[in-house]
Amino acid sequence: MSAEIYLDYAATTPLDPAVAAAMRGCLEHEHGNPSSQHAAGRRARALVDTARAEIAARVGAPAERLFFTSGATEANNLALKGSLLRGGSLARAGARAHLVTSTIEHKSVLDSAHALEESGVAVTYVPPDPLGRVAVDAVERALRDSTTLVSIMHVNNETGVIQPIEPIAAHLEGHAAYFHVDAAQGFGKEIPALRHPRIDLISISGHKLFAPKGVGALVTRRRDGERPPLSPLMFGGGQERGLRPGTLPVHLIVGLGRAAELALAEVDSRAAANRAFLPRAELAAPRLGELLALDDAGFRRLFAGSPIKRIGRDRFVRNVLYAIGNSGDEGLAPEAQRLLDDPSPLVRGAAVWALSRLLDAAAFEVLRAGTSENDPVVQEEWAHPNPERTWEGAS
Repeated sequence: MSAEIYLDYAATTPLDPAVAAAMRGCLEHEHGNPSSQHAAGRRARALVDTARAEIAARVGAPAERLFFTSGATEANNLALKGSLLRGGSLARAGARAHLVTSTIEHKSVLDSAHALEESGVAVTYVPPDPLGRVAVDAVERALRDSTTLVSIMHVNNETGVIQPIEPIAAHLEGHAAYFHVDAAQGFGKEIPALRHPRIDLISISGHKLFAPKGVGALVTRRRDGERPPLSPLMFGGGQERGLRPGTLPVHLIVGLGRAAELALAEVDSRAAANRAFLPRAELAAPRLGELLALDDAGFRRLFAGSPIKRIGRDRFVRNVLYAIGNSGDEGLAPEAQRLLDDPSPLVRGAAVWALSRLLDAAAFEVLRAGTSENDPVVQEEWAHPNPERTWEGAS
């Protein structure tokens, strides 16, 4: 048995075997360019269209309002810069555009916001409360008549805290601002909130959902018959209605479509498997409370999570399953770092390891071995579990 088990699913996920099979069939048998008019091209286009419809359906959006990108980072850039630069919202009544976002967003949002500030866009950064949640009333107070875009993430990639995007969307009723949600960590996991009709733009990522790296999407919705005022960041062959040009990677898109399909079909069973993992992990790591220097109440609170709603994850520290540090990014948002540095077990319990549908019983053996102070076999090096195994072994 390997002494390593991969638990850093907030950073990236291994490829689901069913997703890999769908991609393999495409790679081996469908070579057409979906922009071509011959038979091979039409077959490729049909595969793209099927995946587009499958993904858009997860958030209740029309297929034609989904635009494929290389991932959520590109989708976030397109949502912010495409709205607030060039022919987007800056053109509205000649007013200076205003963006409202939070201090704990992914760096692709924060760095885009900083770039927009240098271009003359006004930006208000809303801080989270002590538990890492962006308050609805704080967003409401930040709104101005000139606010053209609000961008709040669905699930924080560092703390796992689920942000109140539905109440924020409700409070935006009657305001002209468009609402963008970075759903890289929540798409396919916390599904209903993303179907709120007042959410205008949604960024998603494939590799957080057992799909391949290198593919994502920006979903847009019409409001009162009007689409969000997006302008392209790149120019070329006119693919994706000219908003995101470039030859479409059919196999990656097929993988994302299959992963989205599985996410909906298995949402309940995945949640049940994650819930079943935590008490078994507690039993498999009898010295964990001592290693964390927590009393019994604190230990159980750590496993149960914070009292606020959050995605199903937690973190072990020290020589058990070392805190993952960040979700694969080059540095944390300062506010997220502050939250993770908080000594309170209540806050620490909100971060950072993400569970997997591919974990099996071997994980518990690793946990048991990893609690030995003299044999810290599970630390900061990670390996994917055998892809033939499934989450069912952890139930």
